[in-house]
Amino acid sequence: MKLTLLRHGIAQIRDGIMLDAERKLTSKGVQRTQQALIGLATCCMDVDVILTSPKLRALQTAQMASEILDVSVHVENSLAQEDLLAIIKTLEMHPVDHVMIVGHEPTFTQLAQYLCTSQNATDVISPMMVLKKSGAMQLELERTCAGHLRRPGCLLWLLQPSILRVLGRQAK
Repeated sequence: MKLTLLRHGIAQIRDGIMLDAERKLTSKGVQRTQQALIGLATCCMDVDVILTSPKLRALQTAQMASEILDVSVHVENSLAQEDLLAIIKTLEMHPVDHVMIVGHEPTFTQLAQYLCTSQNATDVISPMMVLKKSGAMQLELERTCAGHLRRPGCLLWLLQPSILRVLGRQAK
């Protein structure tokens, strides 16, 4: 199975007043995410389903991806948490060939590191990579006969948003 992890776009700053879950994309975040998604579409034409964190900035990002990729979006509460094993259980409930998830850092790089190594979930504290806002990475994982994800998987690519925007401009 392919797993594409997409970090949400640039969001409103944390001001201590607004709840974190209510922070939305800024106008710059919408514009840059849209550009990055056009580039991402050149790498991800076969996505079966998009799963997203319920946090507003991730939901907005997922909805934009849905429009560009013509794929349905499902909200999954586990993607708003930092529980890697809960996220994996969520992924295992979707037995398709290519899942895209939209969410947050540092959870996504920790998840990628966990899935591509033999580390314990509790040992993944400092990720070995960085995923900027509107950046994406793709992993390849096998499933067991029972549908569980088999580790270690393989990191196929990691594309920062600046590269995705260049791909998007070239695709036009």
